Amino acid sequence: MFLATSEQLCFYLKSEREVHLIYKPEYRVLLDGTMQVKEVSKKKNKVTCKACGSGVGSELPFGPNGTAFVAFAADSVAIFGTQLSKKQKWADARLAASLQCICARNDET
Repeated sequence: MFLATSEQLCFYLKSEREVHLIYKPEYRVLLDGTMQVKEVSKKKNKVTCKACGSGVGSELPFGPNGTAFVAFAADSVAIFGTQLSKKQKWADARLAASLQCICARNDET
C-alpha cells in the first residue's frame, strides 16, 4: 500500500541519535486519505493504514516548530523498497544513498 510520496516525508532530527521518518506537518491534511489516527493517550496516538488496518506509526505531540507529527515505525513501513528491522534505526538508515532525496528538519526548520 502506498501511504505517502517522498515529497511528503522528511527526517526529523530531534537529536543526533533520535531521528524519526515523519509525514511533513504541512501535508497533515492529506494523511486522512491513506491513514487513520486513533487516539490512545495524550502522549502518543496510533496511526494505522486505512486499507489494511496495520499499524504504521504514531502521532507524537512535539515535533518541528513544536507541532504534532506523524512518525513512521522503522519496522512497519518500506521506503524505496527497503524495510528496516526492529533493531535498525532511522538515524543510521537515513544515511543510505537511496534515502538522500528525503530532506531533514530539526526543531528550527
